[in-house]
Amino acid sequence: MGAETFSSPEKAFAVAALASGARVDGRRPPDGRRVAITLSPTTPGAATASFGATVATASVSVRATPPRAGRPTEGTLAVSVSPSPAASDAAAAAALARRPASGGAATSDAVRLVEGALRGSRALDTEALCIVAGSLVWAVTVDVTVLADAGNAGDVATAAAVAAVLGARRPDVSVRGGVATIHTPEEREGVPLPVAHVPFAVTYALFADPGGGGGGGGGGGGGPLVAVDPTAQEEAAADGTLSVTMNAHGEVCGLVKSGGLAVPPAVVVACASAAGERVLTLTRAAQRAVDAAAAGAAAAVAGSGGGSVARTKVRPVAAHPLAATRPVLVDRQQPLPSRGGGRGGGNAAAATGGTS
Repeated sequence: MGAETFSSPEKAFAVAALASGARVDGRRPPDGRRVAITLSPTTPGAATASFGATVATASVSVRATPPRAGRPTEGTLAVSVSPSPAASDAAAAAALARRPASGGAATSDAVRLVEGALRGSRALDTEALCIVAGSLVWAVTVDVTVLADAGNAGDVATAAAVAAVLGARRPDVSVRGGVATIHTPEEREGVPLPVAHVPFAVTYALFADPGGGGGGGGGGGGGPLVAVDPTAQEEAAADGTLSVTMNAHGEVCGLVKSGGLAVPPAVVVACASAAGERVLTLTRAAQRAVDAAAAGAAAAVAGSGGGSVARTKVRPVAAHPLAATRPVLVDRQQPLPSRGGGRGGGNAAAATGGTS
């Protein structure tokens, strides 16, 4: 849950609005906020993502290191997520009190989502990060900073982290006789990280339906009210959240449920089905970011007069892992649960609508 506070009348108003098919910020329950993803054309592994007013930036660093004990042929992945002092009122208060701006449960949830997307789903192939078995591997570190938290920081942090990994480069390396030679960027162009697929997280805020006993997940209400991409106030007012990590092929890579609200399996299926459309929006935004960064890098090289031979080599966008992605949504003909009551605007079935 977010650090924002919500009074009882405000929560009652938000829930009533959801039940009627509206939200306090003017969106419909199935509508996400506007997505923007950018990659730096000059700094590989630097990315920024925003959903509405929520903004996060990520950077990726890669270094050669001995492998972990018991994992002689696998590289490592480390993830950190931290809020900027200006990200929220809670972070600002922590900065003024000279306390670490940990972000509490919200940051823990964000770390769990980012790690689930990159490590849990095996989006980053750690075995392909091996340089010399038992001797040397690549250690990848992803640092995410939430610059502004207006809700759903976990999804935004995941988008920024995934984009940063897509744009990151490791040094090229030559191995002869079991001895590795790591080349500088001036000698050889960097190599993209081994990305197997491109997952994103989609989070839903869950509210007990006051009209039908939705707090138990069943009864006459048919399930909780659902709102995708919640704002900070909606997070504070929600009785629970459900995060679906999915790639553009419609493959569910992970599910994270928080809060004490019971959720019927049919609602989980409906949310996972609807997440495909949001993931497609994010995938397209990431593709545009990859294309723009490649074009910007090429323009920078051309403007500098070419530079070294290594710097004039621009890897074709078509060869990038993201460019090979063929977005295929889950079966949109799958029957979805219906409350059948007439107030369907904010329930699980409404989660199957479009995203912005």
